[in-house]
Amino acid sequence: MRNLNIEGNVVIQIILILLIFSILIVYPVVLYPSFKIIGRYLFKNIENQNKKYWLENLMRVIIVAGTIVVGIFSIGNFDTLLALVGSGICCPIALIFPTLFHFLVFKNEQKKIWNFFDLSISIIGTLISLSVLIFTFLG
Repeated sequence: MRNLNIEGNVVIQIILILLIFSILIVYPVVLYPSFKIIGRYLFKNIENQNKKYWLENLMRVIIVAGTIVVGIFSIGNFDTLLALVGSGICCPIALIFPTLFHFLVFKNEQKKIWNFFDLSISIIGTLISLSVLIFTFLG
């Protein structure tokens, strides 16, 4: 039987380095809209632009520090991190939100059976997301 230890493989090391660069490049692009949306709602009543500017920067530092803490605690458990990301982000984006938005937009214009399908898929997506989340923390 072959030894499947791939830690010393040069190709794997190159792929990991490229993954790191990919994360460094994509991270600010992904977080920018979140920063704008969160900042707009948290600091909408602040009139002083200088104070608003520094509070938005503090919010950005706190969010980035939170993601760094999550990254540090998940160094040895990359599969756990992927399961959490999948259950918390990917499942809602793929299953829950599209069908829920479709239901909310077309609920009065489509047949009742399609409303049932929309809500069923949203409920199934929610159950899948919650079960993966629970099994990730338990296992």
